Amino acid sequence: MANVIVHCKECGTANRVDRAKLQGAVAHCSTCRRTLQVPGPQSSVLLVRDRTFNERVLASTVPVFIYFCRATCGYCRRFEPVVAGMLPELAPVMLVARVDLDADPGLGARYHISGTPTSLVLEAGAVKDRIEGAVSADQLRYRLARYLR
Repeated sequence: MANVIVHCKECGTANRVDRAKLQGAVAHCSTCRRTLQVPGPQSSVLLVRDRTFNERVLASTVPVFIYFCRATCGYCRRFEPVVAGMLPELAPVMLVARVDLDADPGLGARYHISGTPTSLVLEAGAVKDRIEGAVSADQLRYRLARYLR
């Protein structure tokens, strides 16, 4: 579970990096041999705003799990503890973020979010998976299994 996919900022190659084997060493791209920026695991869900979305999410070198929610949505309030509880599993391999659609409705329109909560997995800025609704931890783990190896 210590593996993380890091996209090289120079050539775009997806590199599988084992964090456990790094232990202070430097990882290099398998194609161009440039030094890779391997982020450390996060300790809480990152709140992303419209003004920080590009630099935090689209420029991420690791896959991003991002969910769109509203403070007034009961399903969203039930889903947030599920994501927070899975953070120890998700954070080593991907960035975990959320968008408050009440504060930033433009991001919801950008990704065609019609109901909340809606979760996306982005890799190198492209949508790779879409999860509609408040799913359980087991369902979320199943949907994200290919990232959690």
